[in-house]
Amino acid sequence: MPYFKDLLKELTLWMKLSHPCILELYGVCLHEPYGYAIVSPWMEHGHMMSYLQSAPEANRLSIVLDIAQGLSYLHSFKPPIVHGDLKGVYVLIRPSGQACLADFGLSRRLIATESNVSSGSSSACMPGNVRWMSPERIWPEKHGMTPAASFSPAGDIWSYGMAIFECFSGKVPYYEIDNPWYVCENIQRGQLPQHPGSQAQLCGLSGGLWNVIRECWQQDRRNRPPTTELLRKISTIVERNIVEADWVGRKSEDQEMHLYSGQHRPHRRITGWTLALLHFPQVIIARSRSRRAPAQ
Repeated sequence: MPYFKDLLKELTLWMKLSHPCILELYGVCLHEPYGYAIVSPWMEHGHMMSYLQSAPEANRLSIVLDIAQGLSYLHSFKPPIVHGDLKGVYVLIRPSGQACLADFGLSRRLIATESNVSSGSSSACMPGNVRWMSPERIWPEKHGMTPAASFSPAGDIWSYGMAIFECFSGKVPYYEIDNPWYVCENIQRGQLPQHPGSQAQLCGLSGGLWNVIRECWQQDRRNRPPTTELLRKISTIVERNIVEADWVGRKSEDQEMHLYSGQHRPHRRITGWTLALLHFPQVIIARSRSRRAPAQ
C-alpha cells in the first residue's frame, strides 16, 4: 500500500516538528470501527474562522503574523516542507489566542493520487479547496509543471494571501461565486478578490498589508515573495501598527478626558476613526507575549 506508507512518512515528519505556530502531533491510533485517527491537542477555540466569529475583538494582525511564522518554519527545512492546503479552517487557535497550522501535507498525497488517475486541463481543480489554490496548482501543465511539482512554497504563499483575506473579511475567497469551476476560471484570468472594505480596515487591514496580499497573488510564482521576506514585511507592519496605535491611543485618552471633564472643548474634534479605536480596542492592542524565531 504505497499511499499508506507515504502517509505514515508524512505523519512521522509532523511528529518531529517543534514550533509554537505548528500544531503538535502526538501520534496515530486505530479507532474502531472508524479506522485510523490522528491524536493532537484539543483546541477549544476551534479554527480561525469560528474563533473570529465568537471573538470579533481578537487581534487579527497577531493571527496573521503567527501564520507567517509557522509557514516560515516549514519552509526553512531543506527541502522545504510544503503545507499544500493552507486556509482558515486549518489554522487552529490555542487557548492563549495564538494561531497554529494544522493538517499540512496530509492532503498532498491524496491530491497527487487523484491527479495521476485523471486527465485533461482540470486535473487539480478540486471543488473544496480551489478557492485557495494558486494558478499552477489548478492547471499545472499550463505552467509547465507536473502535479507533484505544483506543490511548492510559492503555492503556499498564494494560499497565505487568501488566508489573510479570510481573516479580515470573515468570508472565503470568491465568496460571491458558488460554482468552483467559475472560481478556477477567475483565478486563471487573474481576476482576484476585491478589498473587503472599511470594516476590514478597522480590524487592521492597512494599505501596506493589502499590498502584501497582492504580492502573494502574483500570477507568476517566481514573483511572489519568499517566506523570509514575507515574514519580515508582516513583522514590520505589526510593529508599525503597535507604535501608531500607542500614539493614537494616548491622544484619544487625552481628548476623552477633555471631552468629559466639562472644562473646555477639545482643540481637535474626535473623528469617527478615533471613536472606532475607543469602542474597538482590539484594533490597537497587541499581545505582549514573546515569540520564538523560526528554527533554521
